[in-house]
Amino acid sequence: MKNLVKIFLIYTVGFLAACSNQNTTLPRLSETELDQKSYAIAYSVTGQTYKDRVTKDYDIAQFTQGVINWYYNRVPMPIEQIQALTINRLVDHKEYAYNSGVIFADAFQQKVNYLDPSCWGLLHKPSMIQGIDDAMHDLQKNNLSLIHISEPTRLLSIS
Repeated sequence: MKNLVKIFLIYTVGFLAACSNQNTTLPRLSETELDQKSYAIAYSVTGQTYKDRVTKDYDIAQFTQGVINWYYNRVPMPIEQIQALTINRLVDHKEYAYNSGVIFADAFQQKVNYLDPSCWGLLHKPSMIQGIDDAMHDLQKNNLSLIHISEPTRLLSIS
């Protein structure tokens, strides 16, 4: 019985977090505000990770909101609980997209920290979020820019 109550509470908190922001339009950064390197890295990683996985019905706004909430420490649940809920498909499609955004943002941050913990602080979060959101929309339209994908990868392989 306690486990059932715990699962219900986790599901409810996750659902409320996923529904907390109904704004579907991400504010755009101006050319002077946008950090091109952070944008390109996030765009390319997202494109490579989600290529052939974003359908026309995929809720990109919820995915991006999950990324935003993770990067700004607004996710109330531990990542392990979010992963368990998402893997077990105990969520609807909007919450699945939101949770996928949280999981992606966590994994991306972990990979950057694995390379060098000081690197994460050098990346511009708003530019990364815009790069992630743009890549998801381009994937949905089947219009992913190969320039965004190849350039950061090439630069990383040279370093």
